[in-house]
Amino acid sequence: MKNRAMWSEKVKSELKAKLKDDDFKIEGERIRQILDSYQIASGHNTGVGQILALKESILEGQNIEIINWGWDKNIIITNIEQLRGFIQSFDPAIDIIANDDLK
Repeated sequence: MKNRAMWSEKVKSELKAKLKDDDFKIEGERIRQILDSYQIASGHNTGVGQILALKESILEGQNIEIINWGWDKNIIITNIEQLRGFIQSFDPAIDIIANDDLK
């Protein structure tokens, strides 16, 4: 269990460092991969770490720009409720505020 938590933290730190770059934009397909990995048991810890990186970055006042999200639409996430709604539009079971894994 300790190794899984360490892996989740490593993945979170790596993505969070990228998110701090003002010019960083994340591809819609990458967001889908993050959410898919959370849903699949074998990648759960990777998904947790990356979702936490997104969540913490928003809570720290950063915006996240998601490019090419369906029909080449770009989305800018500016607050926690917007991120929560965006993720739940993909999978209503993933609640970044209420899920114990994502606190």
